[in-house]
Amino acid sequence: MYNENNYCDETNDMDGTITIFPKKYPPNFQKKLEKYQTKIVKMIGNLQSSTDDDDDNWLNDANTVDELLENAYFIAPQFKAICEQISHELTRHKHFISFRLEDSCLIKSKESLNKKIMRYKTFDVDTFNAVKIIRDAVRATFVLESPYCIRAVAECICQKFEADGEAVIFENIWLKPKPSGYVGVHSIVRMFVPDHEKKKCVLCEIQIHLREIYLVKEEQHAFYKQSISDNLYSLDDNKISKILYFNAMKKICKNTKQQQLLPKIL
Repeated sequence: MYNENNYCDETNDMDGTITIFPKKYPPNFQKKLEKYQTKIVKMIGNLQSSTDDDDDNWLNDANTVDELLENAYFIAPQFKAICEQISHELTRHKHFISFRLEDSCLIKSKESLNKKIMRYKTFDVDTFNAVKIIRDAVRATFVLESPYCIRAVAECICQKFEADGEAVIFENIWLKPKPSGYVGVHSIVRMFVPDHEKKKCVLCEIQIHLREIYLVKEEQHAFYKQSISDNLYSLDDNKISKILYFNAMKKICKNTKQQQLLPKIL
């Protein structure tokens, strides 16, 4: 019989956070992972973007990292203000947990952007084109308790940014998880910087996460560092990560099993 304690160790960090360290794959791992994923996808439902994802319209109007950052600083205050409006509306809902600026920083640092460009180069994308397709120079995160909330939050994001003249598309990674097991909903917001006769486009990102997934995302880096330094695990990083997300999905399904359909929040 499957016993989670046989496959995971838990440690209490100094701040009281419980970190789960996987030992090995549970039995029928991939089948169960897909089962939990499918259940949560059904709870989320369909996400409607406010416009089509036309590649020509969804590129940053910048040629260098410095230019992208300059544009990002210009639109960041308005982006933050709209996110705070959304947060204010959502706080009255019992399953909304928090709005936060990812990594305590609204605008990605120049160092972080350059690292991202270097990753693109491994896929033969040069610096010029990498700057064009970066979608998270400005970013924020919403953390939720229940999968049933995600569609309503996505609708609120569309509503608020459309009212400001912007456009939104959604990347539902729950439909096709990353090799690491990472899942979530990314809202890509197209905002414009007034520039005399032409408006400059800046792509911004709002991540929508369930609490358990968000905690795994935040804990991953610390886990990898400890596992490598202690030489305790033979699984590669993606396999370790997939077990962490597996446990998170299992917990989400358990927590929502007896929940009634949530009331509309908009």
